[in-house]
Amino acid sequence: ADPAMLIDLLQAMVSQTTWVYAELWAPSAGRLMTDAVWWRPGKSGEGFAGLERLSRSMALKPGTGLAGKTWETGELEWSEDLTVKGSALEGSPRQAAVEAAGIMASLTVPVKTDEGKVVAVVVLLSQKVEPAVEAKMTALEALSTSAAPFLEHLVAQREVQ
Repeated sequence: ADPAMLIDLLQAMVSQTTWVYAELWAPSAGRLMTDAVWWRPGKSGEGFAGLERLSRSMALKPGTGLAGKTWETGELEWSEDLTVKGSALEGSPRQAAVEAAGIMASLTVPVKTDEGKVVAVVVLLSQKVEPAVEAKMTALEALSTSAAPFLEHLVAQREVQ
């Protein structure tokens, strides 16, 4: 896959929002792997670098972590405040790294084909509480859908190798 194209997708999604950090997870051999990471320049570099290192070292099963839950359900999930007890982050394998980066909210967006197959998951993170906004969710879903053919090709190539 063209890493620059994946980074462009993440930048486009972040630029439409106040989110500061983005990851793209795509399936490989039945697990989700991190394919691309981008964060706004000048934002919490070391905390984000640590989170990126951890994310790239992981292979998530369906239902595990923020990305794995969205991969399993195929539904967008907006967590307005990850600092509250019982949030989507609680018990996640990345909980400590997310907290160390000062992350307070998350949005996971499934990248789906026209047939509804999830071919990737984008995770957006914010350093402030982010109330859910329907218009933003709709715009991000549309942007992620436009990337689905490219990402479906990426996943198919991976399965052949």
